[in-house]
Amino acid sequence: MKEVELSFAKLSYENSLLINDIFLDTNIDLEKARVFVDNINETVQKDVFVSITKAHPNTKFTREARDYLACKPNNIYAAAIVTLNMTHKIIGNFFMKINKPQYPIRFFDTFESAVTWAHTMKKEAEIGEYTNQST
Repeated sequence: MKEVELSFAKLSYENSLLINDIFLDTNIDLEKARVFVDNINETVQKDVFVSITKAHPNTKFTREARDYLACKPNNIYAAAIVTLNMTHKIIGNFFMKINKPQYPIRFFDTFESAVTWAHTMKKEAEIGEYTNQST
């Protein structure tokens, strides 16, 4: 397992699953978003991967950070966001309707349900890669 500890988050990567644990009371601005994505790209290399982000109740993202993260990184297949904060879910769902990401994103109340969904997405990605190679 690869692990990277930043001042505002911890990244853990294994077997095409990236877990991002954003620390409590973190404000993610554009600068932190760029550092975050740079570290993700360095960690996953060119692998296609599924991401689970644990956003704690007091985590905040600036608009610039959200816009930047919506189009990065390019090799993400799907993303799960775990949050108990209803405001995060409402804003996130609204944001996704306006700026539709190029990959599936879902919000979850529990880490366990996000992991289950992430494994389903990983299977789908493997099937898609297999199908594309055989045609």
